[in-house]
Amino acid sequence: MVLLRHATQAARGADPRPSVAERYPTFDAYDTKLITAINSTIQERVLLCEDGTRELARLRQSGATRDVPNPPASFAPYSFALANTNVTASEPTLWPPNSKMVSETLTVNTPNTCSASCSIVQVSGDRGASQADWQVTGAAGNQDIF
Repeated sequence: MVLLRHATQAARGADPRPSVAERYPTFDAYDTKLITAINSTIQERVLLCEDGTRELARLRQSGATRDVPNPPASFAPYSFALANTNVTASEPTLWPPNSKMVSETLTVNTPNTCSASCSIVQVSGDRGASQADWQVTGAAGNQDIF
């Protein structure tokens, strides 16, 4: 399907479809729609996460060459694996602060079409908490904090 680049082209040819510039007023609007669409296809298990990055690069370049307004000089990186991964905690809050160790399990959930590797890189606390107040155990992807 060929989309007309400018509204004047659409008016001359009596094409009822909006032009590229009308459809995407800014490159950011175009980019947001691309990312949303690619994330949807990953979540629907139609596209692999690792293919999402290549598809995004191809479609960004296509938009830049087809007159989507104001393309950036370079594109910001985007991680489809990270965007489609979530981490859940067995206990959303640790309360009351009583200086007793409590088991907290973190579980990483990704779609079957994503290959993600996660690890805990920082644990923090307030009210004078220090590294002596916790211990991280377990393999990446299913770690416990005591």
